[in-house]
Amino acid sequence: MVYDTRSQMQKLLYTTFFLCLCTLAAMSQNTLQSVKAPNKTDANGLPQGQWLFLYDKNWKLVQDKTQAEFYRVMTFQNEKVMGKVVDYYKSGTRQVVIDSVIDWRE
Repeated sequence: MVYDTRSQMQKLLYTTFFLCLCTLAAMSQNTLQSVKAPNKTDANGLPQGQWLFLYDKNWKLVQDKTQAEFYRVMTFQNEKVMGKVVDYYKSGTRQVVIDSVIDWRE
């Protein structure tokens, strides 16, 4: 059996290139500037859905993305935290994942 080495190398090159592009796309989607969270409340004023909290270098809440060094993504249902709480550096690199319920008002 004769193998076409050039064809195999091209397939390998294209596959590697495609995987690199996918990795870059996945990594760039969580940067602070690209994160969208509606931060909505219901008629009773209870937080609902995905929320984004911004923190400065001293972990003090800030409102402006340009002042933020870290951010936290949380999902609410009737004021209760649902699922995992994830903290990120502003670059989008995950810092910590919290599985337990936290008091989000602190």
